[in-house]
Amino acid sequence: MEELATEHILFKRCKPPGKFRFYIRCINSNKSNNITTNLNYKHSFDSTGWEISTDLDYGYYKSSGKNFLSTEIFNADNSKRGNTILLDGLFPSITKIYTGKVDYVHPFSKDLKLETGVKTSFVDIDNDVVYKRDTSTGWFFDEERSNHFIYKENVNAAYAILSVNIQKWDLTGGLRMENTNAKGTQVKGDSAFTRNYTSLFPNAAMEYTINDKNQLGLSYSRRIRRPDYNDLNPFVFFLDSLTYGQGNPYLQPQFSNNIELSYTYNRFLTTTINYTQTNDIITEILKQNTDKKTIFQTKENFSKMRQWGLTVTASKQILKWWNMNIYGNLFSNTYKGLYNDGTENFLIQINVTGFMGNMTNSFSFAETWTAELSGWFTNRISEGLLVGGNMGAMNMALAKQILKKNGTIKIGVRDIFRTQNFSGYSRYADVDIDILNDRRKDNRQYVISFTYKFGKNNIAPARRRTGGSADEQSRIRSGE
Repeated sequence: MEELATEHILFKRCKPPGKFRFYIRCINSNKSNNITTNLNYKHSFDSTGWEISTDLDYGYYKSSGKNFLSTEIFNADNSKRGNTILLDGLFPSITKIYTGKVDYVHPFSKDLKLETGVKTSFVDIDNDVVYKRDTSTGWFFDEERSNHFIYKENVNAAYAILSVNIQKWDLTGGLRMENTNAKGTQVKGDSAFTRNYTSLFPNAAMEYTINDKNQLGLSYSRRIRRPDYNDLNPFVFFLDSLTYGQGNPYLQPQFSNNIELSYTYNRFLTTTINYTQTNDIITEILKQNTDKKTIFQTKENFSKMRQWGLTVTASKQILKWWNMNIYGNLFSNTYKGLYNDGTENFLIQINVTGFMGNMTNSFSFAETWTAELSGWFTNRISEGLLVGGNMGAMNMALAKQILKKNGTIKIGVRDIFRTQNFSGYSRYADVDIDILNDRRKDNRQYVISFTYKFGKNNIAPARRRTGGSADEQSRIRSGE
């Protein structure tokens, strides 16, 4: 179970049309907890590598968000204009995830192997929003802003991958088929939508071993990214009286085609060149009403994005007790598509070139002690039409094995120096917005955990697994 509470307070003075100004106080908070379970069974038929594994997963996510907004209006002489307007919103939400999958490995020979499997997932989401309003005459139910949204989704998938080794060549080819069935219902207004589609996702890869120290690789894959569940929620969420966000229940998934060429030296340094083209990319859109000076934030499917990238990764044992991993990525993103401001279409093209990198250092000492020091940095990022500036964080953790090495206690700090604060801008069509780095927002997190291993550890190596619901869990933004 995980519990997280965040609170953001914004004070804003702004001048709308006319000779008066707003004084705004906004408090947004969220508390969430979740429970996830996984049941796994694996059976190896014999020493040749035939095996079958099954995963059954269940996830329960509950959150309760709050949105409080106070707005006062003053004349040019600082005299108050009208009554204080108060808006109080509650956002209870429950998400349930059920997944099941079966994977099968069939080696025909030492150099030829078939992997295949099936998966099904069911997601049920119940979102509610209740707004109350007070104009200094008492609280009353705000029917216009209150809503109730129910979303159900079922995804069925099957895949097959064939791998073959021919002397110095390792070849892999596969195909995945996914069938998606979704339904969303807004109880208020009795409106609903359904979405049913089937997609194919081929992939292929080949690796050539020049010698023991040099390898070349080439791969192609088609991928899908479905909208986050929060992005489908049509509720209005106020950031202040002039800025609000709203989900888009009509978002479509985005599809991308990716090609990568890689070179590995001495099995520790890998350089990769990649090209990706994404259609119907899910993009953060800011829309502006110039006359009213209001901003509306939502997600839409933009036409397309092209990315070129150069990535370098290195993993090296510096000393017997010190391991280091380094990652660096230089990229160039180009977004191109149509933007509609409500009255006309604008052709937009945005080019963003930037760098991101991270480093992880792992230390082991005194037999039962380990430590980790890591950090990441980006000088420029692009989230669709939103361009971000410098950003980064440093993290550290310390762990000790106890109870005859069956238990581990770990404590850590994330974003030690509170540098993970976003700033950026959006400029297109009639939108010209700067987002300043808010140093009041504290992203620092303190973490303590305890793990305990049951049973015998010398039967077989522990398997690194993510269960069967990793894709669905990645679409939940818990704690926002």
